This record gives sequence, C-alpha cells and structure tokens, in this order.
Amino acid sequence: MRSVWPVLLCVAAVLHAGCADQDPEAIPSVPSATSSTTPSRSETSTGLQSTLRQYREDEAEHRIQITLTNHGNEVQGILTARLLWPGYSEAEPTNHPTSVFPGVTLDIPVQLGSPRCEAKEPPSIERAIVELTTEPATSAEKISIPVDPNAQKVLDRVWTQDCSRVRLSRSVSLFFSGPVTQTSSGTLAATDLVLNLTTTHEEVEASLIALSGSVLLNIELIAPGVVPLRLGPQSRVAVRITPTGRCDGHALGESKKTYQFQISLRLGDDQGVDTDVGVEITPDEPTRALLWATIAAACGL
Repeated sequence: MRSVWPVLLCVAAVLHAGCADQDPEAIPSVPSATSSTTPSRSETSTGLQSTLRQYREDEAEHRIQITLTNHGNEVQGILTARLLWPGYSEAEPTNHPTSVFPGVTLDIPVQLGSPRCEAKEPPSIERAIVELTTEPATSAEKISIPVDPNAQKVLDRVWTQDCSRVRLSRSVSLFFSGPVTQTSSGTLAATDLVLNLTTTHEEVEASLIALSGSVLLNIELIAPGVVPLRLGPQSRVAVRITPTGRCDGHALGESKKTYQFQISLRLGDDQGVDTDVGVEITPDEPTRALLWATIAAACGL
C-alpha cells in the first residue's frame, strides 16, 4: 500500500492545483468532487481494502473478482463496481448490489474491458483503481480505492493470457471440417472429423500441445504421438470425439458447454518466449446433432 499513497495524493493535488512532476496520463482518472453532487470517499474513510482474483470460470466470462475487505466499523453498501487500469479499456460498471459488513471479505465479479496489447509488459498495479458506487443513507456516491500491490501477479497473468489470445486470433485460424464419419471406439459410438489449424503469418511460431473435451464428450487425436505439433500454413489433424459415459442427471442436465472443446496452443514471440494459450472451438450444427446422438446412444436415452 505504501507505494500507492503518493500517487493518490498527487491526484488530489491535480484536482485543485496541478502536479507538475506527474504525467496526467500515468494514472487512471479518479472521480473528482466537482463531477458529482457528493464528495468522493476513499479507503481511509470507508475502511475498505481491495485485491484481485480470477477463478477458472472467470476466464471464459472475461471477468475478474474484486475482493473487498471491510476494516472499518460501518456496513458499506455497494451498488456497482469496476476496475480501472491502463491494461484494459474502461468497462461499464458492473451492477452488484451487496453489503460489506465490518470484518467481512467478499468477492464482486466485474467485467474487463478490451485488453490493450501495444506494450510488451503489463502496466504497474500502482495505476489500478477499484471504483465503487456505494449506497449511504443519503444518496449514492463513488469511492476510489487502490489495489493491493500483491495482486500485480494476477493482473500480469490475466493481461498476458488475454493479449496472447489477441495474438492468436490474428495469427492462427482454427475450425473443424469434414469428412465427418461415424465409427466406434470400443463399445461407444465415435465421431471422426478434421481439426484445421492454419497460421496466417509465416513468422508466427505456433504448436498444438493439447486437446480437452467437456463433461459429456472426450476428444483425442487419432494418430498418437504427434503432440506437440508445429503448425504450418495448412495444418490438418484427424480427431475422434466419443461420449464420456457420464449419464447421471447432474451431468446431462447441467452441462453448459457440451460441444465446446479446449484447444491448447503454444505461441512463440520474437524474443523466444513461449506462451500457452487455450481457446474454445465448437463444431457446426449438423456435427453437434451427430454428437448428441452418440451421447444418447451411450446413455440409452
């Protein structure tokens, strides 16, 4: 926290008299007293402190968890929250009405904006601010709270993964294609098709390192021993999809990504640094219908 306070003090100075030694672009904008009918409060007056987390389910939803702890003596009512940080464009505040009681820690999931990937390194966490809209007895007001410096590694990981996905979308094309054939694997019906992985730039170094399926469907390469597979301008690999055999009501009723398959790729950059990136790919509707038929047959539906 010690490295954050000078920045906040300078922000206050800018609002009233200017801060000649600081670049105004070096920090996110903080709500000023003149921009609202009520003054902005901070960590000092509310007792709130913040850090960041990201769980596995957050990655697919492009969000991060703001973890708030109330070290004060009063209940803090929260209406909206968002993270302001130069590594991402500004997202709209996330509506998440809740109350943070004294001594309590809770998570608020918020959406991230689009990653800004022009720089080679993520910005410092000193430039990150949690902006909250609170609900005191009178009227709603905004609070700006710095983020715990220990959360730098969380932002580094999230930003690096997101920017790697941006690079991937610009450099590699992935899709399933035919011929789609129905066969068998042991006692289970299987669906064979082709995974196309095409690099769009010759200088891109990319390799297929793993495939993973869903709760109801497995996916594997038909030809063993080809992973990692260095991708070229026209890489095609045959894959086989089979039911997992999960036929319980929970699996059948709660599977939300039945036909989404995780493709793990390794991207190299011009500095020789490799980054592993996971992307989801879904077959077309006719193929999904065939896959459901194999699930139904395996489960006796």
